[in-house]
Amino acid sequence: MAQPRSSARSYAPALALALASLVAVVALGAGPRTPRQVAAVFPPWWSSARIVAAAGQAGAITGFGGARNVVLVTAADTNLPRRLNAAGALLQLDPVLTGLCTPALDAAHV
Repeated sequence: MAQPRSSARSYAPALALALASLVAVVALGAGPRTPRQVAAVFPPWWSSARIVAAAGQAGAITGFGGARNVVLVTAADTNLPRRLNAAGALLQLDPVLTGLCTPALDAAHV
């Protein structure tokens, strides 16, 4: 008696779980080192105006990432992550670790 052949659908739940686990590990490892400077990732379906308004309500916008929905936000207090969550940020990353929001070099440092 021949055994049934495995289909790709039978592996889908395991692959989805593995991908979700990988995303979670990367997100936790790339979290901001300080709650005063954060690369906030907003929903990609939001307009640029909505993203800037939401980020601006949470703190001072100091730059933008490689994607239009990634904004570098700073604040003087440690409540910035909570305000970004309330403003709709999906994810908060360390701007230096991600490389998305690195400060520009001025002519004196080139």
